[in-house]
Amino acid sequence: MKRKTIYTILTICCAIGFWLFENFYTPDTYSQQTANGPKTSVAGNLMPSSTTGEIVEHSHFMLSYNEPFEQAEWVAYTLKEEHLTHDDRKRPYFIEVPESENEICRLAELQRFWL
Repeated sequence: MKRKTIYTILTICCAIGFWLFENFYTPDTYSQQTANGPKTSVAGNLMPSSTTGEIVEHSHFMLSYNEPFEQAEWVAYTLKEEHLTHDDRKRPYFIEVPESENEICRLAELQRFWL
């Protein structure tokens, strides 16, 4: 009897919690659209054409939205040098694997080139 009461109370609490979440939770927007906030500036000759004519401008990017497909046709943003990371990485990332006679490389052949 005690378990039945505890499970009933937990189920009711979860149901109330989900109801409160669905009805009262409003997530923050990712980009604040204010009149005096920063806007993305992309040169007109670099802008792709929009088939729908519906261009949405946010503070860090702009996009052309296609309502029937509910997707963006394109997204444009400016990439500045301070956005890049300057890691010293060893190159090349890829190792050429020689062609074998039967076009199937054995593990031993690959290990020979990796070591």
